[in-house]
Amino acid sequence: MKEKTRPSTRLSILIIALLAFLMVGCGVQVGADNWAGMSSDGDIVYLAWGNEVTAIDIDSQRRVWSFPPDSGAVKFFAAPSFGDGSLLLADYGESKGLFSPGVNTSVYAINPDNGTLIWRSQEVASDRIIASPLAADGQIFVGTAENTVIALDGNGNTQWTQETEHAVWGQPSYEDGVVVVASMDKHVYAFDASSGDQLWREPVSGAAASKPVIDNGRVYVGSFDAKLHALDLQTGKELWTADANDWIWNAPVINDGNIYFADASGGVYAVDADDGGLVWEQQFDEADAIEAAVVVDGGMVYVPVVRGVSTDDEQAGRIVALAADNGVQQWEVPLAGPSFTTPVIADGKLVVAQQNKEVALTLTIIDPADGKKELEKTVDEIINGDQ
Repeated sequence: MKEKTRPSTRLSILIIALLAFLMVGCGVQVGADNWAGMSSDGDIVYLAWGNEVTAIDIDSQRRVWSFPPDSGAVKFFAAPSFGDGSLLLADYGESKGLFSPGVNTSVYAINPDNGTLIWRSQEVASDRIIASPLAADGQIFVGTAENTVIALDGNGNTQWTQETEHAVWGQPSYEDGVVVVASMDKHVYAFDASSGDQLWREPVSGAAASKPVIDNGRVYVGSFDAKLHALDLQTGKELWTADANDWIWNAPVINDGNIYFADASGGVYAVDADDGGLVWEQQFDEADAIEAAVVVDGGMVYVPVVRGVSTDDEQAGRIVALAADNGVQQWEVPLAGPSFTTPVIADGKLVVAQQNKEVALTLTIIDPADGKKELEKTVDEIINGDQ
């Protein structure tokens, strides 16, 4: 690996988030200048962006529904997640008012078929919810920028709240009654899912902004120290680390005994899940960055690459397909703009969202076999196409 670089200009997401936190203190409502959240159940894509969450059928390329039916002041950016027969949403917070700094944030359960509200848990936190809620074993776990982890029951009632020393920007993870979160305070935490009691707290040498991933009794988390850390799920003891060349913004992906992840200097890595040994590395141009997570499917690794992350640079984006076994590039597709949103697989297609100040939120549908574009439309065009 090359010598580690200092991530001096690759701070677009961090700058946006910090500005958002500053605005909260002033009671200012943040506009739709953020990154979209996207998920899929295999056929339908659920897109959280601005004042609504929209369900899009990829086969027909049409909107199915939008929530709420009438656009309001509250905004949605966290990717929708899946509960027990429901779709879970977290909003970005609603201002308390001019003379009451801060926000009230809510968690929602809606019907994934028609977008109707099942329940809403209001005032879950008084700061932003950046990442998706996690549903597991009849509970819902939420990390917040208020430096808390919250457990709700299946009806949205609070069961317990635990504190961290800084914000939680990544979705929690769960296995065998243990909830794990990574924090911007340079620690990983494990809590008992039933009681909320802290089981362990393990330092890592950098802030951790993404979801920890649990597999086979291990916790894998990337951090701003340019390392992927493997921890023991039961004790939190660090088992090994794997080096990157820059900050790791995104959650790792586990597939067939390997772990795939990327960094803010355009590096993509495959390491052995047992010992962290390097399987392969692919390095893009030094002007490139990767801030969303890679997608691994069908023997391929799909990488959303951004050119010019600095706010002073002209930004561009592309999606690159690498062979999962050796990292060799298979194809590359230019995008309408940079993508800070993790792509999804829906209806057998690769769906990529991209946007910046100059480019409206756009969806690109790609045939993963050969990289052929099948659709590239703004979300507004898709929504208005059914009217």
